Amino acid sequence: MIKNLEFMIIVMTMENYKENLIKWIEEKTRIGEIKYVVPIMEKLLASNKKGKKGNEKYVLVIKKTKERLEIKRDEIENRIIDICNFIVKKSVVEGYNALGIPCIISFDQAPNFYVVREKPTEEEIWWWLYHILTGIHSGDIIINLLNVSSEVREGFRDYLKDEGYFLPKEGFNLQTDAISNRYKIRKSIIDAIIKSPFALAFLILTFFVDYWREKKELGESHRVEIVGDETSLIIFTSLGKKGEKKKVFLFPRVSKIINKWYSDIIEKGDTAPSILNFLFSFVLLGEKKYRELSMDYLNKFCYYLLKEKVSGEILSRLTELKVEYELNNLKERKKANGVSRGKFFFSKLE
Repeated sequence: MIKNLEFMIIVMTMENYKENLIKWIEEKTRIGEIKYVVPIMEKLLASNKKGKKGNEKYVLVIKKTKERLEIKRDEIENRIIDICNFIVKKSVVEGYNALGIPCIISFDQAPNFYVVREKPTEEEIWWWLYHILTGIHSGDIIINLLNVSSEVREGFRDYLKDEGYFLPKEGFNLQTDAISNRYKIRKSIIDAIIKSPFALAFLILTFFVDYWREKKELGESHRVEIVGDETSLIIFTSLGKKGEKKKVFLFPRVSKIINKWYSDIIEKGDTAPSILNFLFSFVLLGEKKYRELSMDYLNKFCYYLLKEKVSGEILSRLTELKVEYELNNLKERKKANGVSRGKFFFSKLE
């Protein structure tokens, strides 16, 4: 299990993730945006919560050295660096654990999984913390790009703020009103999409392509190298959901996804890319049965698209479900909604 994760630890890059993350936290604290990070830190610490509601605190312990760190809930915002330092030290002393790497099972939880008690390096844990905290958060989902420069990552965040897609000084969630207005997609559909990690990934990639195109129009595209072959997408899911396993997904070759599915907006700058119109056509917002099934199928379909595959089986289920839904509602609405931009999608299949 640990060997598989080593593929994801891109420590061969020369970035100092500890230094970069500490500077990032200090800067976000200075400009009043650090509260955006607090909910995700609470999720990382959830299994260490002690005390009754209203008087909770988080207690971290390194058993071998008997060191403790106690943080009250209202202290998190001002002690994020202390928490990160303690998480790194705990991981280095005790071995891999879910505090530093959300998807990991510790040696104490499952000793049979390990031949020996493997321990990470400090650089590994800082790498994970950096990509968790600097990512774009939506509920229990975090999405980030790997192997892009700090300048590009911060420039992209600034673009999202300027567009009003997220307001880190005011709250944690993506601003679905602004996204809906920009792309002329119903807010109720955006509300559903931001809860589904792989469908959400296509929305985030749309933002990134728009950001790059804006820089290009300003003559600054040389400062934003459109993602190269080494750039990957990393997605963390279920960070705060009780009873669900925390998972991490890595999708390499983001450039191939962008060049294939966003070709119509890289140059033209349409209101919304055809791939979004196609995918979101399958979001059914009527009865609960249709709503849940359509989002489940769509999320799985997007997962395969991110892996550069098209699942004919899932696409068939999505299509059958949509036809059934539209026919059942035909009398009430007197009009059936078709699948948008289907010609574009099928023209891209090899």
